[in-house]
Amino acid sequence: MAAPTGQSTSALTTDEAIACIRTAVAAQAGLVKGVEGEDKKGKRLCEVKIVDETGKRHKLHSNSRRAITPSNHADIPSGFS
Repeated sequence: MAAPTGQSTSALTTDEAIACIRTAVAAQAGLVKGVEGEDKKGKRLCEVKIVDETGKRHKLHSNSRRAITPSNHADIPSGFS
């Protein structure tokens, strides 16, 4: 996932958002509640928030290589903070 040419932004392109969502739901089934993107030291990162069928909330992070890692707060008790 590359940032648009010459721009640094915390927003994702449509293609980046779709790729992040597809990668996240492949790792964790559930309903997508949100997706956010950011640039960190020149790397595009995204966070996908998912609620599984039991109501458990998950945050998954993806880097430019599309590797998914659960956040340290994979089970967030109230809202996505």
